[in-house]
Amino acid sequence: MDGHLDWETRSVLDLEEVGLDVYLSHPSTKIIMANYCRSNRSIKTWEPHLNPDLPAELEDMLLDPFCTLYAWGSNFERQVALRLLGIDKPVTEWVCVMSAARYAGIPGSLDEASKVLKLGAQSKLDGNKLIRTFCEPVDVGGEDTLFGISEATFNTPYTHPLEWKQFFEYGVGDIIAEKAVLKKIRPFWPSEEEWETWRLDAKINQTGWPVDLLLVQNAREIALRTREPLLARMKELSGLANVESRNQVLNWAQNQGYLFDSLGKDLIARALAGECDLTPEGKEMLELRLQTAKSSISKYTALADMTAADARLRYQYTYYGAHTGRWAAHGVNVGNLLKPSKLVEQKLDLAVNLVRKMDYDGVVREFGKPLDVAAGVQRSAFRAPEGKKFVCCDLNAIENRVLGYLARCPAILEVFEKGLDPYIAFAVQMYKQSYEELLAEYEAGDKGKRTICKAPVLGGGYALGPGEERIGDNGLRYWTGLMGYARNMGIELTQEEATKSIEVLRKAWVEVTWLWKDMERAAAFAIRHPGHLTGVGVPELQWEFDLFDRLGRKIHEPLLNFKCHSDKVLELILPAGRPLFYWSPRVETQHKTWTGIRDGRTITREYDQDVIFYHAKDPKTKQWVETDTFGGHLVENADQGEARDILVDGLKRADAMGFEVCGSTYDEAVTLVDINSNLGVEELCQCLATPHERYKGQLPLAASGFEDIIYRKDA
Repeated sequence: MDGHLDWETRSVLDLEEVGLDVYLSHPSTKIIMANYCRSNRSIKTWEPHLNPDLPAELEDMLLDPFCTLYAWGSNFERQVALRLLGIDKPVTEWVCVMSAARYAGIPGSLDEASKVLKLGAQSKLDGNKLIRTFCEPVDVGGEDTLFGISEATFNTPYTHPLEWKQFFEYGVGDIIAEKAVLKKIRPFWPSEEEWETWRLDAKINQTGWPVDLLLVQNAREIALRTREPLLARMKELSGLANVESRNQVLNWAQNQGYLFDSLGKDLIARALAGECDLTPEGKEMLELRLQTAKSSISKYTALADMTAADARLRYQYTYYGAHTGRWAAHGVNVGNLLKPSKLVEQKLDLAVNLVRKMDYDGVVREFGKPLDVAAGVQRSAFRAPEGKKFVCCDLNAIENRVLGYLARCPAILEVFEKGLDPYIAFAVQMYKQSYEELLAEYEAGDKGKRTICKAPVLGGGYALGPGEERIGDNGLRYWTGLMGYARNMGIELTQEEATKSIEVLRKAWVEVTWLWKDMERAAAFAIRHPGHLTGVGVPELQWEFDLFDRLGRKIHEPLLNFKCHSDKVLELILPAGRPLFYWSPRVETQHKTWTGIRDGRTITREYDQDVIFYHAKDPKTKQWVETDTFGGHLVENADQGEARDILVDGLKRADAMGFEVCGSTYDEAVTLVDINSNLGVEELCQCLATPHERYKGQLPLAASGFEDIIYRKDA
């Protein structure tokens, strides 16, 4: 018989600040309430302040191997049972309803999921306020008094009986809401194969990254020591009370000629390069801002706070953190570690050794800029335990490979089948030179042509246009399309280069341009014909058959399919069989006008186009809103989703082979093995780059990696 469980705990520690591992290790962390029920039986509540003994029925649910427990964020419930009660209920006996909701394409917040599914909020009570009342301390204690060191104090059911009654009702409401969400998402339930992925995620989170706490402490100290005189100079220049406040510095800088509304490093670089008429004080202030922003003190602080006593950083990944199924990193955010400067990268081992020895003078002597070193060894804060080493491998150009496979594009696939550099191969089309000539130029140090070709190869496959330079309402320049995409990569394309890149790409990758339109047509047809499995690239209407004839296109067995469930949910089914869900889909025919230049002539064309809408969480406002999509975006979703499944295949193989998987960063697998293990880079690359049989030999994969006792960026 199944059951539901929801713990409430209190602690002097903030769960968000220290992470689950450290939180549950602290002696102040206690269970203060549990709401539970067996299947459809009534919900019961355990209140330890009334009865410290675990109720027999709840104990039986935790110990019964045939009782599957459902929870919203079951990792928390499972670890509370293990760490605070000593009951190790295996992960195979848990189901995370929050993870199932994310899989189904709805928010991971119980309240938000309830609203999206039109169940209403789970309670009219202010849950956050009640949690603050009983789960956070009134006083953290720790002061030296006449009676010894003071203990932390908390509000209790006795001091706040009315609020406790509301807290009780709120906890019961959580279980009711969870069960209601569960019922609604059952038709979109993860497959057993996907639950295996979820269980691997739990194992990876529990394994954790090994941390070099000595390096963390010393790098932070070096950064603080170096920043102090820089911050003092900033305060002297500006007269500001807090020169680490973004808003204060921004307002001051704007009065010194700074025209941007953000202090992003790229914008500061543009201002210092001459786009803003800065005063001398403003220029020096911004230069100092760039230096102090490199210190990564907050990252090292988070590492120190979240790393457990056994020097492991755990529970850093959110399963299905993105719509495509990819993981999201939180806490320390291991997916966003700083890249070292060229000098630090060239002498990384020396930099690490100097920091670990706290040789500040040596850092200054060898590198000149201590802040560069403190920031540059950030990846190396992860160090293999004694007797072990890192083995890390990264899937090579995986999104480009999957794009070629999904589009059945020979021009893309042949590059990888022949083992060529994709950027140089594209430059052959751009510059009408041979591959050998361009490769020789690159190896001789002329990287310009290859660099220019990176942006279209990486971004052009999702229907990105050339873009243009524009002037915003504030009078500042900004760039759209490929030009903007390239600048975000640190590549400045001229209008001519961007336009030519897109023209060359769409001619060379014509099958990709077909895929964009195929995705739009199939999605629109599926929405208009609920229940019908619609293959992408398979004509459904006579005009589509006529179009295929004109283009000389063959009709293949579809790799991607759409299916719509009434007007509720649209499924995009990937080659791996996993669906991506789009809620409340609709299609609307809109009249559009296109203006462009062909053969030196301006051409205007009017046409009707189906525009697809669905509901999703806005990344900026965090609200559930209607948004539109198009073929390029749908292709991007399919590409990244299938790339995720390829990585999952590799992680599962690696785990089964005996690698200790401690994390993944985008398309990289991060593992640990014994220092003398027969498992190494070659074996891990085989795990990642062996295509699943579903690809029938049509998807060339490759991976590369490194072995070391420290984690670093692979050369």
